[in-house]
Amino acid sequence: MNTKSHEGDIALNQLLNTQIKLENTLAENKKLTTIIENQKNKNKASEVGARQKVLDSLEYRVGQYLLINSKDVYGLLKIVKGLGALKESNFSRLNMEGLNNYKDVKEAEKVMRHLSFRLGKVVLNCESPLDYVAIPWSMLSEYKAFKNNKK
Repeated sequence: MNTKSHEGDIALNQLLNTQIKLENTLAENKKLTTIIENQKNKNKASEVGARQKVLDSLEYRVGQYLLINSKDVYGLLKIVKGLGALKESNFSRLNMEGLNNYKDVKEAEKVMRHLSFRLGKVVLNCESPLDYVAIPWSMLSEYKAFKNNKK
């Protein structure tokens, strides 16, 4: 009976050792999973592309179109026709919330200070016909603000 008790103690000790090893393995696995998740989040934040998103935005495209075609009278007539086409294009307005997840968000902020982006934003913020009448003055004030910020 003594040997059976001794064998039972050995089996119990082996079971306890196995349980301790399993708990340690699970704790290590949890630590590694946390490290991997943190690394994934860090990699997401290190992606570049915010600057390109701003350059591809409808605001920048409209402003760029305005600046390119504002050199002569024919260009001004082209602007009226082309703005409607640009607004209906597949370019989308810029989503500011998503830009903070990119590594190059500072570069994107620089592009957003470009005159093209600022003028496009003025035009796209027009909602009523009265706003469209006031566009030249709004654009002029935005141009003056741009010149003052550049100094």
